[in-house]
Amino acid sequence: MFNPSREQHVLSYQIGPGNNFEASSVENGVTSVEQGANAKSENAIIDINSDDDPKTLLQKLKARNRDRPIIAHLNINFLESKFDPLKLMIKDNVDILLISETKLDDSFPSGQFFLDGYEEPVRLDRNHNGGGILFFIREGLHGKEVKSHKLPNDIEAKFIEIKIRNSKWLILGGYNPHKEKIAYFLNKIGKEIDRFLPKYENIMLLGDFNSEMSENEMKEFCETYSLTNLITEPTCFKSTENPSSIDVILTNKPNVFENSITLTTGLSDHHKMTVTVMKKYFKKLEPMITVYRDYKSMDDTKFRDEIRNRLEDLESLTVDKFKNIFNEVLDNHAPQKQKVVRGNNAPFMNKILSKEFMKRARLKNSFYKNPTPENKALYKKQRNYCANLLKREKKKYYNNLDLKIFDSNKKFWQKNKASVF
Repeated sequence: MFNPSREQHVLSYQIGPGNNFEASSVENGVTSVEQGANAKSENAIIDINSDDDPKTLLQKLKARNRDRPIIAHLNINFLESKFDPLKLMIKDNVDILLISETKLDDSFPSGQFFLDGYEEPVRLDRNHNGGGILFFIREGLHGKEVKSHKLPNDIEAKFIEIKIRNSKWLILGGYNPHKEKIAYFLNKIGKEIDRFLPKYENIMLLGDFNSEMSENEMKEFCETYSLTNLITEPTCFKSTENPSSIDVILTNKPNVFENSITLTTGLSDHHKMTVTVMKKYFKKLEPMITVYRDYKSMDDTKFRDEIRNRLEDLESLTVDKFKNIFNEVLDNHAPQKQKVVRGNNAPFMNKILSKEFMKRARLKNSFYKNPTPENKALYKKQRNYCANLLKREKKKYYNNLDLKIFDSNKKFWQKNKASVF
């Protein structure tokens, strides 16, 4: 319930380039939606509960944009020590996330930062003292690193490509550590964009550029490539008296995005997380068909007897004949069956987890529709129970996993990256 004596987390929407809004804190607990100068002026009050944290705000944003990509950036200032709270915040809520100032080196294996439901991270390290970037890309976006660029080693940037429906996007994630080198940084990036423009019509650049849009170098760069910054609010509060907007999301297709948001996460020393929503719908992973044998009604004694009788009738035995007989008898006693599972199916999921997750979803919906203290308590109790149950079921699954089935590191991490979460 709203308590006017406590500061409330709210969303203040500003309909402008990319339909921007910012998550901030105000005293009255509600915000209004103020239309831009070119739109009709009308207000809509949004009541945000006092315990709304960044994860909850991202969940609400994702709930309104279930099949639309949500893209974000955060200057985190050392990823390793903040990875656990970060993944709890972004998992299932953000589809593409760029992390800058990761401060990693090759002593940190990529497997340490795997997220269930996401591709292997695309990363560029400097050293553990500074710099570095890392991309998380959700499975199903057909994301891949573009390695054909010719950026010099002193430019901290990575290009990735994603496909959404029939559109191909070139996305650059970058970190410019020195404000005085912005001209050099943009010049090198611009040369690569010139090379890629014949192949990509849709471009996005995001990251900490350490330069504001009002500076000449940024103005000229954006004018050259027809780029618009979707983020109009301050993002860096190193100076609380004079905050700056140096964390940018630039694109040549601003009308494709909406609901650009800045969030205070508590994970960065001075920076807010910048987020935007792409209006295009992306195709979910296709369901997978799994083939298995039904051993429930198999009688081992009858199976061996039939194998023995079939082999005794043979005048000569070859390997191929034995294989054929074995498979025929096995099909009779343990027939093959098929089942359809979700494209992002987790191997440790079972009926118990699914049932409890569905109950949690029902209680969550009830709480959102009728936010009484009783409904809130019921939802939180079930949410905590599901979190503990998930940990137990994961532990049980991976403790019983037969490592002999893995014949390569790639297969091992494909099967086990969920255990890192």
